[in-house]
Amino acid sequence: MSAQELSAVARTAYLIASARMVDSDRQAALVRDSPLSAVVPDTEEVRTLRQAQVERLQRLVEGLQQGKPHLAVGSRMERADTKDTLAVSVVGLRCRYVDDELLAALHGLRRKLAARLMEAGEGGGHRRPNIQVVMLGAGLDTRPWRLHLGHDISWFEVDLPDMAAFKRDSMERAGLAAEAPADCNADLLASGASAVNGQNPAVRAGFPLRVASWAAVAADLGEEGWVPQLEACGFDPGLPTIWVAEGLLYYLPQAAMDRLLHEVTTVTKQAGLGAAILTSPNPAAILASSMLREQSLAAAAAAGKPASSVWPSMTASLGFEPCMRLREAGWASSWSATFVDLELMYRTVIHNSTPRTPELEAIRQRAENHYGGMTSAYHVATATMGM
Repeated sequence: MSAQELSAVARTAYLIASARMVDSDRQAALVRDSPLSAVVPDTEEVRTLRQAQVERLQRLVEGLQQGKPHLAVGSRMERADTKDTLAVSVVGLRCRYVDDELLAALHGLRRKLAARLMEAGEGGGHRRPNIQVVMLGAGLDTRPWRLHLGHDISWFEVDLPDMAAFKRDSMERAGLAAEAPADCNADLLASGASAVNGQNPAVRAGFPLRVASWAAVAADLGEEGWVPQLEACGFDPGLPTIWVAEGLLYYLPQAAMDRLLHEVTTVTKQAGLGAAILTSPNPAAILASSMLREQSLAAAAAAGKPASSVWPSMTASLGFEPCMRLREAGWASSWSATFVDLELMYRTVIHNSTPRTPELEAIRQRAENHYGGMTSAYHVATATMGM
């Protein structure tokens, strides 16, 4: 399947991956993603997109060196010394934070499970995978090949059928193994050493799988019925699970997002132990995005371009207080960070995919005024249960 055959929503994952390659390829990168560079095909569209990203980054870098950066709207870095600050894209910064939250959640679950074993008087020894990670709307995510996650993990991805097929084809072309080697020695494979069975596809792959297992589920998360499909692929609702929805929720209708959150919470309660990492713009950001899209659609029509060339609408949100929403849903604890927070955390500045103009500022102001002056923001929220 080619990228041109993808649905509009699935195609956003392809375009986001293409843009994030620019961050990965830089000498100073928050996330080094060699598997992604292998997966994304070298097409004219990708080359054009990457060139535009490079030019925006260059303008920002020049601004940083002069102490006059072209910053994201509302950035606190406008009031900071930016000369030694790393320029990064929104998706690159989001990806790094989700990486860190995922690794922290895995560490927390392992400690909790180890404590349970100690209380039960059981030793260590070899055990089957006992932690699950489910990527909801995975797109071209490469974490099972990029991060040293551990072979106590069963990894699942859920995405639209066309996106799942496109990723499978891309994986085969790029050499991303769909199975872990028999000895599960990720460190040995990462070093480039050969295994005993040189004919094993998992061993021969350019990018070995760094978890115990990987499975893809082709399903529409906006509809009911995806949980049974997940279970049919080996998912065990009785095991601790980390759910990750990175850049997914806001493309769903609000009712579908509410249902998805309820389903994830209900499944997690069966094990009594788990975590969720979710990204969500607040309602003011959703409204501003909708206004900007209407403007972009009008410009595309005037230029004779198809509506499919404009980014899909963002429609759903966890609200202005995502932590409160998650606790109300049944999660024991939660915390969140905005992109403004992440800029400070990683000492970065975000370059905008859309140039900062008076028209864009006016749209943002109208959206915030609609909600009584509430600042538009994009949240990455983490919630835990039983930890």
